[in-house]
Amino acid sequence: MGDYLAVVLDNKVQEVAVIKSQINDQGTIEGRFTEQETKDLSMVLRSGALPAGIKYLEERTVGPSLGADSIRAGVQAAVIGMLAVLIFMLVYYRGAGVNADVALILNLVILLGFLGFSGATLTLPALPVSY
Repeated sequence: MGDYLAVVLDNKVQEVAVIKSQINDQGTIEGRFTEQETKDLSMVLRSGALPAGIKYLEERTVGPSLGADSIRAGVQAAVIGMLAVLIFMLVYYRGAGVNADVALILNLVILLGFLGFSGATLTLPALPVSY
């Protein structure tokens, strides 16, 4: 109690008052205000925001091309990864690598077919997403 309350806008003190009691639902703030200034300050305090202009420093727009780029990159990564695994299994396992490659391709077809049929999405929810 007895602390000062200042309304500062654009680094300029607009109003200064003395807080006489704790402010909960009601409180007492004293200062040298006209009746109109009191009503204006009361409205500003009730609205929770001071009237201030906005200066746009930068504006960015995210369009649908971002999603298309992500899908394209995901498909490209899947194809490159699949080819790398298929080539590795052919080289490492030789004859049995053919069976492993066929099994891997069938697994991919079944998985993608099920996801398409059920409308499900394959995600990694444990990874944080940042834009």
